[in-house]
Amino acid sequence: MGEANLVTVASPSTDDPRHYIAIRWAAVRSPVPFIKNRDACFTHMDVECDGRKGWVRALKSIYLPECHHLRGLVRMDLLRCGHIVLESPGRPDCVQVHILVHLDMKGLVPAWIEDLWMKRTCQGLRALRKAVVAKRLAATDLVHQHLSSRTCELCARPFTFGTTKVHCRQCSQVMCNECSSTTTSSQEHRQALPVCTTCELATSTKLPSFIAIDAPFVGLLHR
Repeated sequence: MGEANLVTVASPSTDDPRHYIAIRWAAVRSPVPFIKNRDACFTHMDVECDGRKGWVRALKSIYLPECHHLRGLVRMDLLRCGHIVLESPGRPDCVQVHILVHLDMKGLVPAWIEDLWMKRTCQGLRALRKAVVAKRLAATDLVHQHLSSRTCELCARPFTFGTTKVHCRQCSQVMCNECSSTTTSSQEHRQALPVCTTCELATSTKLPSFIAIDAPFVGLLHR
């Protein structure tokens, strides 16, 4: 639903780019209309791990008088929540992502509603792969548009009247909509860029060994 940074305690630096401490507020939407939406005021800490390459994000509720309870929202309590991202042993091209969820939703929430909330959390992990691909593509030089081809260079389907031609901004191949995907150029500008499925697959299988992604606050529940 929304989130906001209330107080920044420590910002990332050149020497420690993954060190971040702040007090934040976030609200999450209920999966069903008859259960009220939840919000939380919490401390947010990012710190780099010692030993194996990785980082930890820790979230814990905090009482802040200036962060008032809002009408229509139930203030939940984050007890122990966060993420652990570590480089896989023996696989420098892969990372392991762990999520810790321990919170009190407050109020009467049926177990099956909690399950729906957890399912939404797991579904949000699917966006990680696309975010990593977008992060890598944002660091590459994009080619200029060239739409002179008469057929899709991936599936060889001819372009007919009314067919939309799309060119891959990484390899410059001209393709049809079925053979294209969309990513974003950067976290700041959020510009949609077309890439072919071949480049998307190649990018996702040749990812850097370590990439920090600032994922949004997602629905969490007591477990």
